[in-house]
Amino acid sequence: SSDSAPRSLEEYRRWEKEMQADIEQEHATLRERASALQAEIDRLARESLAEQRRQQAEQAEREQAERERIAAEARAAARRVEESRQRSAREEKLQREREARERVARERAQLA
Repeated sequence: SSDSAPRSLEEYRRWEKEMQADIEQEHATLRERASALQAEIDRLARESLAEQRRQQAEQAEREQAERERIAAEARAAARRVEESRQRSAREEKLQREREARERVARERAQLA
């Protein structure tokens, strides 16, 4: 309506200043909200990265434990193989010594 229109240049300038102040206030409010939202985004990104790193560390620990378990099993298997090899070698040596004694005893019996 024509009642709300500025009646003079001075009134118009006062109205223009009020509008400009309102716009600047709205801009300041929007900048504050944008800044708060960016801070929240940054916080969430840091938390996400920290969680990702924590999960990677846990995964690395599980993989290391698995490698150590496999290595321990391999060492135990190698130890069993070596023990078995040594046992077989001792048994073969005892068998050869027994056969040698028996041969010597037979030879002596033949000479007697």
